[in-house]
Amino acid sequence: MRQPGRADGTRRATIHDVARAANVSTATVSRALRYPEQVSTPLAARVEAAVAKLAYVPDASARALATARTQTAAIVTADLGRYAAIISSACRRLGGAGLATRLVECPTGGVDQAVEALAEGDMEGAIFVGVEPTATAASRLRARRIPMIVATAGHAEIPGVNIDLATSASVVIDHLATLGHRAMAVAGEHGADMLEAAWVAAVGEALHRRSAEQPMDLGKVTALLFASDAAAASAMKELRRAGGSVPEEVSIVGFGDAPWARCLDPGLASVRLPWHTIGMQLAEALVTARNGGKPQSVAVVPKLVVRGSVVPCST
Repeated sequence: MRQPGRADGTRRATIHDVARAANVSTATVSRALRYPEQVSTPLAARVEAAVAKLAYVPDASARALATARTQTAAIVTADLGRYAAIISSACRRLGGAGLATRLVECPTGGVDQAVEALAEGDMEGAIFVGVEPTATAASRLRARRIPMIVATAGHAEIPGVNIDLATSASVVIDHLATLGHRAMAVAGEHGADMLEAAWVAAVGEALHRRSAEQPMDLGKVTALLFASDAAAASAMKELRRAGGSVPEEVSIVGFGDAPWARCLDPGLASVRLPWHTIGMQLAEALVTARNGGKPQSVAVVPKLVVRGSVVPCST
């Protein structure tokens, strides 16, 4: 029986046939044919061999597939739970722009591997929350012409949302100082993500500046700042178990202002990040880049929320 496509009746090879023969996606075949410089030499050779073997000739529909958008964006995050509010807001805005969202949870050390998989999948953009793309990952995404948007703390070379932790840290330290606290410290966490580590660094710098202006008391610490609300709540529990008292003996400040922070006894003072605003701004920047525009970085300043865990120093 004659098959459509060739004079001899045999079926003409399609891009799907080439993809199966080369063991790659159709998007990778399209990229290898249109932008061979963007794929590895071995991968390009596999695609070329499959094309030659199948006598594949792109037709109009294949060219349309090559230029089609995947309608999918990626959100790469260090912690889906911690950054749920950001992710939820970003997903809503992306969905409104016709983009599905692929969520990728990975530790800081796994960014390169995650980006490699995303690049092969031809995402239309990637948002990073709680992690930042390494130089290798950034280069990989640029080579694939995949826009990058980042929630960062002071690194303006990649567009997105710049979270001004330096200003927030100075506000918190100044507030504690006005309450009479002269012995303050910040406690980090093992395995803290990018944002938590940046907060600890910002508080450390604010404490250093304060000590240069006014000598700090090297005696018993009367105010402790933590990298997360969870760590602060845990410290409150341990201090009580050891016979200590919060806030009478030590004031405590968390970071993030989790929904449950106000429900603790005493209520946990914390630094509130505008999670939903950050998510919307990240998504807006990606949509702008996807549509050929030049996204601008937006600055946000987290606010101190004072609750019962912070009181004037009694010593």
